[in-house]
Amino acid sequence: MLTQARKKNNLIKRVISKDKTDIDKWRHIMGEIKTKSEELKQQIKAEWDEIETRLDFIWIFVFELFNLMNLCSLIYFANLPTPDMKDWISGT
Repeated sequence: MLTQARKKNNLIKRVISKDKTDIDKWRHIMGEIKTKSEELKQQIKAEWDEIETRLDFIWIFVFELFNLMNLCSLIYFANLPTPDMKDWISGT
């Protein structure tokens, strides 16, 4: 990690800058770019968190709807008349 930072500093010194003020200026610009990219990453993460939250609510709604359908079917089957043994024996 330290060697990469040194390589970046050496690259800046060789290619771009001639004196210390230029180096400081480019470091400031690079810091601003890093800050903007981090802010963008945080914004994207916040948007995805919001989307995931909405999807969670949709899945909960679907699951609860399935549970209500199951409850209604249980109520329906519980209200059916019980079969009589005579019907089973006579085969009708």
